[in-house]
Amino acid sequence: MSEKDIFDRLRQTCLLKIQVMQKYPWIFDFIKGAVFTDSEVVKDELVKRRKIVETSSFERFYGDIDTSRFEPPTLEELFMRHYGEKLEGKESN
Repeated sequence: MSEKDIFDRLRQTCLLKIQVMQKYPWIFDFIKGAVFTDSEVVKDELVKRRKIVETSSFERFYGDIDTSRFEPPTLEELFMRHYGEKLEGKESN
């Protein structure tokens, strides 16, 4: 993504997800089925793969963000963690 502003980047990401859902609705049905499965083997493998994807995706997504809107770095870190988790559908602490 070429947008450097965090808010514009989040908007782009949401729009892309909507486009994917409209074009390939079955993908989200598949993901939902996989995430809510009772199979421990599937769950364990999904956790492993999700961690790998999240690690590489986080740097690609946030690595070149313009952070000039954030004053103390701690606010930036909190924002990135909170909204990154929200985008992934997780609860943040």
